[in-house]
Amino acid sequence: MKVLVTGASSGIGEQMAYYLNQKGVDLILVARDVNKLEKVKHSLSPSTQLVSMDVLMHVHVWILETALHLVLVL
Repeated sequence: MKVLVTGASSGIGEQMAYYLNQKGVDLILVARDVNKLEKVKHSLSPSTQLVSMDVLMHVHVWILETALHLVLVL
């Protein structure tokens, strides 16, 4: 299973990423601050993917949905 976690650079999103990683879930982490995302990824599986963007921008949501074949509920 692959899970996309928004706000993954801090707070609840970051903690959710750590939790799901422990469960063996493949992760796509999304946040605006790529430097913070890199720090989070350092503690996770090497297969974790990073996306730096503001998901509140509708264009970015469309790109995610199209490129990853996802339906996002924000």
